[in-house]
Parts: sequence; structure tokens; C-alpha cells
Amino acid sequence: MMSSRIEELQQALRNKSPSNTLSSQPQELVDVPVSTNWASHLPSIGDTIAIAEPPMNLPALVSTASISSAGTSSTAHRTLGTVCLTYGQVNEHFKNYFARCHQYLPFKMTTHSADAIYTRCELLFWVIITTAASWKLRSQLAPSVQGMLTGIIHSFPRSVEQVQALLIMSMWPFPVSSVMEDVSHCYCCLATQMALHLGLHRPNQTHLHEHGMEERENARAVGEEVKTTTWLSCFIVNQKLSATRGLPPSILVDVHLLDAFENKSINPTLSQLCRIYHVLMQSNLAISANGSTPSGMLEPASRLSMMKVWSDHFSSLKRQHLQQTDNVVNIAFLSARLQLWSFALLEDMPMSSELAGYIDNARQDASELIELCYSKNLSAVPACIRHAMCYCAFVLVKILRSGYSTETEVLQDDIERVRQALSTTISSPDEVHRKASETIRKLLYIEDRKLSPPIHTRMGASVIYDLLRIYAEDKYGGIPCQADNQTIDLEGFDWNFLDMLGYQG
Repeated sequence: MMSSRIEELQQALRNKSPSNTLSSQPQELVDVPVSTNWASHLPSIGDTIAIAEPPMNLPALVSTASISSAGTSSTAHRTLGTVCLTYGQVNEHFKNYFARCHQYLPFKMTTHSADAIYTRCELLFWVIITTAASWKLRSQLAPSVQGMLTGIIHSFPRSVEQVQALLIMSMWPFPVSSVMEDVSHCYCCLATQMALHLGLHRPNQTHLHEHGMEERENARAVGEEVKTTTWLSCFIVNQKLSATRGLPPSILVDVHLLDAFENKSINPTLSQLCRIYHVLMQSNLAISANGSTPSGMLEPASRLSMMKVWSDHFSSLKRQHLQQTDNVVNIAFLSARLQLWSFALLEDMPMSSELAGYIDNARQDASELIELCYSKNLSAVPACIRHAMCYCAFVLVKILRSGYSTETEVLQDDIERVRQALSTTISSPDEVHRKASETIRKLLYIEDRKLSPPIHTRMGASVIYDLLRIYAEDKYGGIPCQADNQTIDLEGFDWNFLDMLGYQG
């Protein structure tokens, strides 16, 4: 190629100056004939070659560029849409993912090799890259990755790697500007159904759930531990997102699932997370979904008694299974137990010494949880960590508004720390966390106009939804009320201001 390029350059010079001979050209081009073996005249690989700029403004043959062999970090290795990544970039992103991201959902994978994962499932490959990428690269990859995620609905055959890719996206969704745009729960539900079709909930009986030869072989090509941990991860994400939105879970607990908690080959963090979210969801269902009232919430007296029962369950869980934990498990435990304490903050609860104790527990757990999350890089952690921060702030705002605590300054300091931490995650003016921070600030002083009944239908998330009702009534209070009951039709509101619930895990 270099010989051909030099020959073209020589011909161009001849055409411009026919009277000139080759002796007038740069000596470097004359002394080495075209047929000469150029390898002996080139510097070693990695050295820089610079050739004087030729006349006629023709492009230089080589301009201050390093010569690299194929497969090194300067060679385009993988391409998606307009994004091209070198071999070195791919390896760096995979290293970052397994170093700081995979710990939050440590399911077993058939391989950690970037090239092997790309061969098995391109979607999982690009989801891992996207999760570990910077904001700028994530925004560039978003359209293509979202297109791949959309296409998975109609793709065949299914695979365990596709399930894992959907779970990762449920934990690290793309930024949204309103609650209606968040599809992390949809990804989780799709992953759950795909896992059921593959038989991951019965890892020893996969052949009973086959749907075509190729899909069956895909399920059989992975080990039992991979299938079991992937199904446990479906359970964790499903329970987590359901609790966040105050909705019943879509995965039922059975003996196979409970037995997997005891499996010694399972990652301890994964097993501990399963136990935490199992207790959380069972307590939520017992207190605020299976009651005899229209909302499903138990009556105040029964609710207080049931809080005592599940408080003992959380204490037993910590004593028996959470003696050795990391920050991932500690954050999950505090966040789960805080939802239990939050039932004490509902306005229909009569004040008592026992209730005051639960409220003080809520304050302590919220402050401890804020401290744990505050030390994290919130722009890199899963969305559920940012939601935990928001949840803490809402609980503390509720305590301040109710006058249940005399440590007003301490609570206000903790709330300000949440707002400061959320500010580090803002990547655009329409970012949900900017709106969340502003909403939390306004809730500290606006009045509850009580234009509509309190919201008690969202299980442990009722505290958040009811505070947002107060925000809505203050912001949209000028909307005409219904003539019959003088209440605001909340269904008619633009609920996009609930943005802090739209970007969470």
C-alpha cells in the first residue's frame, strides 16, 4: 500500500512539473525504489513515522501516527450504531462492570470474557458496556441498545443471557424525565417470563419447559448454578421494583425458591438479598395488601400489632443470616426495614409510646442509610440506591411535618445531604433527580390542603405517594373540584412531577 501510494505521489509530481527530473524530489523517495522491501526501511512497530508534507497540498503518506498491529487497543473492535470501541475500551468497560457493578446483582455467568459473551449474546455484551459506560457514551449507545431490547420480545430462541441482560437493564435503566417513561419494571417482567419459559425456576427439570430444539439446547448449555442464580436474581429485582412502586409482586414463593436460599454454592450476597426482599414483601402483603379494607391496609390497631410481628422477623433475619454482610446487603436491609417503620407515619395511626418508638426507628434507619449511600458515587450505582436516598428524604420530611421528632436541625441536615447527593447525578436540565430534589425542598414548608383522601393503597410506598399528593394539591389546587364530593380528581393530573419514582430500581 505504501509503495502504491508513493508511486501515485511521484506521478502527481511529474504531471505538475514535466521538466523536473526525479532528482528534484525529496531524496527519501528517490533512494528507495518502489520494488524495494519496505520492511527493512521502516522503524519498529510502535515508533512514529513522519514524512514531510508533499507539494500540491496532497495528503501526507503518514502523518505523525503510530503503526499498530491488528488486535491492539487502537483498533476498532466492536461497533454498534455510530459507536466504535477498541479492544482496550471493551476490556476496560468489562473490568469496570465486574469490579463495581456486578456486586449489586451477583448472578453466575457462563463466562466473563467479552469476546465469548459477544458470541453468545450481543445484547448482554452491549448492556454490560452501557452499564459501565460514562454518561456521554451511555447517551450515544441508548438508541441502539433500546432498539435491541425492543427486538428481544419477538426474538427466538430465548437464552439465559437475554434474561441476564434484561435484569441488568432493570437495575441500571436509562434516564427518564417522567414516571411514564420508565420501563425497568417491564424489563423485569419480561425477564421473569422468559426465565419461566426456559425452566430456570426448576433448574433440574429444564426439559419440561422446552419450546423448540434450539431453545432447549440453549437452556441445557448452561450449568445449574447459572440457572439457579439467574432465577434468584429475577426474584430479587421483581420484589425490589414491586416494593418501590407499592405493587404486589409477580413471582410467587415456592419450596424450590426457598431451598435455593440455603444452597451453599450460591453467592452469599445473592442469598442474603433474597432473604431480605422475601421478608420485605411478605410484611408488605400482610400489613397493606391483604387487609379487609378497600385499600388492603389493615386497620390502625391491627397494623400496629402486625408491625411488631414483622419487626421481630427482621430482627431474627439479621441475627441468623446477616452477621457477615457488605454495604450492598446493608443498604438493602435498611431500606427494607425502613418501609416497615414507614407504616407508623400514616396519618390514621393514633399516637402512643409504641408508635413513637417505631417512628424513632425510622429516623435512625433513614439517617444510617443516608450515610451509607452518601459515600457512593450515585452516578454509577444502580437506580435502587438513588431511590433509597429519595425514600429516606421523604420519610424524614414526613417526620418533620408530623412533629414527631424534636431533632429538627438534624433531620434537616440529613435531608440537605440527600439533595446534595442527588445533585451529583444530574446530567441534563430535565433530569428526574433535579425535580426530585426540588420537590423534597418544597415539601418542607407547603401546607397539606387535604383536598383529597390520603393514599393508602401503595403498601410501603404509601408515604411517598401521599406526600406527592400534598405536592400535587399545592401545585394544582386551582383546578376546579368535583361538585359532588369537593375532592380533586388526582387521575386527571399530570403526574410527571412524580419523577423521582420514574428513575429507580
